[in-house]
Amino acid sequence: MNSASQGSASHDDDARPVRGVYMALKTAAAHPECNGVAAKIAAQVNTLDTGEIACDLYTVYGPHSFFGNFFNWFPLLPSTEGWIATESLAANDFLYIRKPLFTRKFIRFLRNMKKLNPNIKIILEIPTYPYDNEMQNIWERVSLARDRHYRKQLSGYVDKIADLSRHNEIFGVETLPIVNGIDLSIHSPRIPSYQDEAVHMLSVSSCFFWHGLDRAITGLGEYYAEKSPVKQVVLHIVGEGPETASLKGMAETLGVSRYVLFHGELQKSEIEELYNQCTIALEGLGYFRKTDAFSSSIKSREYLAKGIPFAYCTDIDVFLEKPVDFCLKVTADDTPLPIGEIVRFHDELYGNNSEQEIIEEIRDYAEHAVSMDAALEQVISYLSER
Repeated sequence: MNSASQGSASHDDDARPVRGVYMALKTAAAHPECNGVAAKIAAQVNTLDTGEIACDLYTVYGPHSFFGNFFNWFPLLPSTEGWIATESLAANDFLYIRKPLFTRKFIRFLRNMKKLNPNIKIILEIPTYPYDNEMQNIWERVSLARDRHYRKQLSGYVDKIADLSRHNEIFGVETLPIVNGIDLSIHSPRIPSYQDEAVHMLSVSSCFFWHGLDRAITGLGEYYAEKSPVKQVVLHIVGEGPETASLKGMAETLGVSRYVLFHGELQKSEIEELYNQCTIALEGLGYFRKTDAFSSSIKSREYLAKGIPFAYCTDIDVFLEKPVDFCLKVTADDTPLPIGEIVRFHDELYGNNSEQEIIEEIRDYAEHAVSMDAALEQVISYLSER
């Protein structure tokens, strides 16, 4: 009798969904309609909430000032963070945590969660690794010093690190490989617009130095300095940032202002119109300036989702395993972008395939390589294990 009851309970337990929460700082998860990180978090939560797995978003307050960070060094001073272990959290099968700065309160939270539920699976996602060189101002350096101190204690409490950087182990913890995924449902394929008279290139960029748009403009300068360019090439830049003013000055100096159109910040519907007008795009042309080993940029995912070919200079992570022939790799250095080479690649691509076929092929690649389901495949497999 008791044996039958235990078997029934075990069967019921196996039948129920794996339950868990996605934990992120409140500031990171706010306003997904206009915050790229928050939109990604929302898409990850939706993907993890599969049916076999039940997942909800749980947001946590973090320190909001230099003094809040400073106080977190000292055990006797009050902490402003919201990392608090509770019985209700411990009732879950897993926690998926987007990396905060590591602090004594965060480590204490992990330790207490394992005390409350030794079987709970704790996955820590590190969106950027290594990240030490990215933290430069005073607040960030104080935070980094503390982060370095407490990261040494992660291996006792974190079961897996979800990692985009292709490391087997980080901070003494085994990794689960993920890629930067994208919610394809909010990115419709572009509408064909190819015309043979001109090449319209698109860059959707916040215009930082590492986006390398200076290479594109100097390349246009060289291209139009030739006596008889093959055809007209126009660069459309959407977005603004620290380099915008100098890029405009460069275009003016090189005499290509009429071929470099700065659209500034646009509404989504306006960006859609430009996607429909352009037939090739530019990913970051200066990522090597950040010494990235490869690119996993959200921008490359958006281009794939839209079905637009693009030029890039730093290896794209998913291309390493699933090579493509609809994108053009250029040199990873400070030389001008070879516009003539891009024109030849563009015309050959569209000369050998219908534009609709190209859009569908690239979009299909996105479905299999960078959709959120593909991005979290190994995480879902790990969480599904009983």
